[in-house]
Amino acid sequence: MTSLLRWLLTGASGICILLALKHLLVDFRASRRRIHVALGAAALAIAAYDYAALGVYRSGAIEDYVSAVRIHVVSAVLAYLALVWVSAFRTRGVPGWLLWAATGASVVVVAWNVLSTQTLLFDGVIEVQGVLLPWGEVIVQAVVIPSAWSHVVELLTFALYGVCAYAWLSHSDDDQPGTAIPVATGMAVLLATMVVEVADPRVVPMLPADELGLLVLILVLAFATRPTPNSRSGQRGLVQT
Repeated sequence: MTSLLRWLLTGASGICILLALKHLLVDFRASRRRIHVALGAAALAIAAYDYAALGVYRSGAIEDYVSAVRIHVVSAVLAYLALVWVSAFRTRGVPGWLLWAATGASVVVVAWNVLSTQTLLFDGVIEVQGVLLPWGEVIVQAVVIPSAWSHVVELLTFALYGVCAYAWLSHSDDDQPGTAIPVATGMAVLLATMVVEVADPRVVPMLPADELGLLVLILVLAFATRPTPNSRSGQRGLVQT
């Protein structure tokens, strides 16, 4: 049996880990720019998000499913929050109050999800069952009792995406010309995958669209923050707070 999802998600997770190591151990040590810490954190969160999705798809018991979904939600919120900080450092287009408000809201949602008995997405899991995909792979889908707060995570991630979009739309690309189109394309891809997942009525969508959309965007943002001869080391891309 071909495990396409396993290869996709482990491959995406591995790419993000390598990207995080590059920014945290190489780029930050060379330039001391805080944006590299934010990029590294975002890449690690996306790696966790992708790997947690694999855990959700492979859960064999209800307890395993709940644990995997809990980690999936936490890593999703942290990934989007880290992208907000990346956008703030790079564009200087996010007001300090908005940046810290987004951080506070994310911390509240993460804590709420961790402390909830069955996560924020559902109040209970009735059963987990296997679903056969067209290429012969079997993944897990659950029959759940939706939580009254099940849309909080979706609304927060869309709000964090909106802050990122606002930062880049208000940014004048003065020190690195030519990044506007790639970043806009990456954000369009991510938005499309988010819409696809929201349109899916299941708690966990059939395919990991959002996970792959985040991978595309973090790669684009890493490209957008590459050093240039004209950039002033340690000064460009710092948020005004």
